[in-house]
Amino acid sequence: MMVFPVIIVGNRHYGPYLKKARLDADTQASVLTGKEPFLEVLRKIDTMRQGDAEMTNAEKRSRRPLSLPTLAERIDNLQGIASTGTSETT
Repeated sequence: MMVFPVIIVGNRHYGPYLKKARLDADTQASVLTGKEPFLEVLRKIDTMRQGDAEMTNAEKRSRRPLSLPTLAERIDNLQGIASTGTSETT
């Protein structure tokens, strides 16, 4: 029974870091595949998901972990980066 509160607290603490890491992974993937083709795939997924209009907002939120960025956030993130094809490595 103690696992559930720990997961919630942990997700709130580490959630922003995980979200940033997922957005960084999209950026790196766009370097490998090309920014525009990757954006096209995300947009296509987004339009396909809009067909799920019968799902209520509460159902949609319950199926998405807090640390996952939305498709709109992923697309906005990629549109904000330059399409030079270079990546930053740490």
